[in-house]
Amino acid sequence: MKLLSHFIIGFILSIFLFKIGYGTTNISIFLLSSVLIDLDHLQMVVVNKAFTIDKILQLNKDIYPEYKQHPDTAYLNVIYIFHTIEFNVVLAMTGILNNILFFISVGFIFHIICDVLYFLLTGMPVIRWLSFVAWINSKRVNKE
Repeated sequence: MKLLSHFIIGFILSIFLFKIGYGTTNISIFLLSSVLIDLDHLQMVVVNKAFTIDKILQLNKDIYPEYKQHPDTAYLNVIYIFHTIEFNVVLAMTGILNNILFFISVGFIFHIICDVLYFLLTGMPVIRWLSFVAWINSKRVNKE
């Protein structure tokens, strides 16, 4: 799902959150985190040396054709750590103790739900690893 789409959907939810009584600080944290979670995608830029806007756009455009050609090995070495279940469980647990981390956690989880729904609704495969443990196991299995 595109960053702008995440922002628009997050902004719409933010209006609802404001209407039911959440403060602007908490809503801002939610909205920013629901977009900034994608900072973990920067590893793709570094790994592929896509340091210009044109190369980044091309990299994004090539993701799904690459997967369709090599579904068993495409993006085997890529994990978006902020999108993993393990990271988000820890974040949610610490969010119980800290209001800022709570709204970061809500923003992250909202973003992931939007991604998965987008993939399911468009018929695109969910090719990213959603579990750090599964990613580690896949690397171990593929070495054998």
